[in-house]
Amino acid sequence: MTAVALDRISWRQPPALVKAQIYARANQDNDGPLSPYRSLHRREVGTSTTSSLFDPPNQKALSEETLQQFWDQIALHVRSVNKMEEDNGQEKAYEVKGMEQKDITLGKKGFYVSSIKGTKTKRDRFNQDSYTVIQLNTGEQIYVVCDGHGDVGEKIAQRVSRTLPYYLSMAIKNNDKCVTEKIIEWAFDASHSELIAFGNISRYDTYQSGCAVNVVLVDERTIWSAHVGDSRTMVLTLGQANVLDGYWVTEDHTPLSEKDRIEEKGGELVFYQQEESITEDGSGELVSKDGKGMISANDTSEQVLEDSIQRIYLKGKNYPGLRVSRVFGDLCLGNPGIVIHSPAIKGIPRTPDQTQLILIASDGVWEFTETSAVASQIENAMKTRHKLRLPINEGMAKIGSQIAKDAQRKWLQKGSYVDDVACVAAVINNSSS
Repeated sequence: MTAVALDRISWRQPPALVKAQIYARANQDNDGPLSPYRSLHRREVGTSTTSSLFDPPNQKALSEETLQQFWDQIALHVRSVNKMEEDNGQEKAYEVKGMEQKDITLGKKGFYVSSIKGTKTKRDRFNQDSYTVIQLNTGEQIYVVCDGHGDVGEKIAQRVSRTLPYYLSMAIKNNDKCVTEKIIEWAFDASHSELIAFGNISRYDTYQSGCAVNVVLVDERTIWSAHVGDSRTMVLTLGQANVLDGYWVTEDHTPLSEKDRIEEKGGELVFYQQEESITEDGSGELVSKDGKGMISANDTSEQVLEDSIQRIYLKGKNYPGLRVSRVFGDLCLGNPGIVIHSPAIKGIPRTPDQTQLILIASDGVWEFTETSAVASQIENAMKTRHKLRLPINEGMAKIGSQIAKDAQRKWLQKGSYVDDVACVAAVINNSSS
């Protein structure tokens, strides 16, 4: 059966009109119910909906020479690299400095990275997730995961994963090596402004393309988490015998969670409910209790709305259909302030007498997996390694790899559409060493 979905129409319209506006979407790319945005008519660059409608921040793009000088003076890092074309299920290319590639697989440096391309449409040639792990010369560690979306999402994600560590390093250096919420906010703002300037000179579409961003910055005393979007960061603490003592996880920036600001600034929320199966192009079939494909916010419980597919549109328009309320890029919503790039920040004290772990993963991991299940999975693996007296670093690398593979398997069980999956797993404190 060919998957169809409802056009972006008001649920208030008569059923006959609703029915008349159903159309096939099987050939549309990057545009399924689970994709980060859903624009119902593909927009050509140069039409009346270009970013020139708004004035971008007055920020110059970083020169390639400036960025290269920064990366050249870093002794240890690993970062993903966009290739011209990638096969479905393929591990994303990356470059390393200060270690060998096998060190990542075995977790010898205390962390593991992975980014696997999903199975989308024939036109989706790129894995749009990017990551960076870097150890600054001042001792701080920075972990970044960016989940791109839109026509040039992979370029935006890679750019942000390169520039955000630069701005964080600059801010730390200028603040006497002291990390605060204020300098993290500044780095996010600077990186976002640079992205807009870089997009203008590179002719990248930042109007309807963007990325979710998750950062963990570790200094001597604190594990700092900052994020925008729906990728997640977990910080886990293990007690004696590697029993889970507790964990903390970021909250997704969903449209419903910031409904007041979105509507006040000129956005409109639409709620969809989705069938179990996901088709080859990722479109699936959108249904609701009344079969109309959209759920009325007025006559549906809060829980049903939270469990639905929530999308943000410009009021009265049929684009962009974004699924997150905070993001880098997406200027069609960002310039009016409908969505924002201000990060949610949390500082978690380091506990040297306990083992602390972090896991950062794009939303491809969390779509069908609860955070509590991942926490139990990590705990069980760590307890087993304690009993067998096996290295915990290698164990975290193995569990990071397994989490990524499990996520892909769950996507395939739902249908042929598989989202990109990025995962960074790291040991921050190792009390058993």
